[in-house]
Amino acid sequence: MEYLRRILLRFLRLEHQARRNLLLPLFDADNLVINMRQSGNAMGCGFSVDAFDWLIQQLGQRGEVLPPFVFGPNPVLTQYATNFHRLGWYPIQCPVVFETKAGAQMSRKDTVDKTLIDFGTAMLPIFIRAGLTHLVLGSGDEDFVQFARWAIRLGLKLIVVAGSRKSLSAAGFLQKLACIEGGKRQVIFLDSFYDK
Repeated sequence: MEYLRRILLRFLRLEHQARRNLLLPLFDADNLVINMRQSGNAMGCGFSVDAFDWLIQQLGQRGEVLPPFVFGPNPVLTQYATNFHRLGWYPIQCPVVFETKAGAQMSRKDTVDKTLIDFGTAMLPIFIRAGLTHLVLGSGDEDFVQFARWAIRLGLKLIVVAGSRKSLSAAGFLQKLACIEGGKRQVIFLDSFYDK
């Protein structure tokens, strides 16, 4: 909770300065890492610190970027813990749970999406009161469409980050919700790092 207090105090100091865009990244680590592995280029290794440094620089051109919160199951967060620490990101562990279905069959359930949405639902109103202008949602997952619509209704602009162009769902609903600034829809593809 100490890190939340520090972020909120930082917001309050910024309120008294000239008004600037404030961006809060919420990243689905599992989604981004899996899609980076499947992109078929140099990102095949999964998590690239250089690619994520580039991403934060890209976001920094749009305003002040608050330290990202990255959500994932323990194996992903553990595997990349050193990288997240180096980047100054706040990892939030999302357990894998097992549910019993009809016929006593156990089923594995990922809680990343639910945990990210619950965190965002609880925290975005607080961040908005402190001056947040943009939500940066790191996932191409359609499960976040309702959450993204809710954030937009609260007055936030949405920036979508996806691992690759292939990773956005075929319908592209999340991409369509991204705000338009400078005549461009605000969608950033991590595979663009390797195209530069």
